[in-house]
Amino acid sequence: MTLKQNLIWIKQQFYRKEDYKMAKKFNENGFRVYDEFKDVNGTQVRIEKSTLATEECVSIFGDTPLSDHHFPPHLNVETAKRVIKALQEFVEENS
Repeated sequence: MTLKQNLIWIKQQFYRKEDYKMAKKFNENGFRVYDEFKDVNGTQVRIEKSTLATEECVSIFGDTPLSDHHFPPHLNVETAKRVIKALQEFVEENS
């Protein structure tokens, strides 16, 4: 087997088909980032796996470069659909 064939075989053994459809992102601490986008006010919205150790949870952050605090995102229909899709991925991965 060639190196390429070995890598393909390994991916097939350890990854689900859904993983090929959408590249997965992880934050600097290794937690899954389900989506990142800007809301209607330009706040950076991030949906990621929670650091809570007692159960599987997801966190939704709204960050702005003007402050170290998190702000609630303001979602229109388009960005709300992105949140729904990201939350659905979280549910499917952890059910």
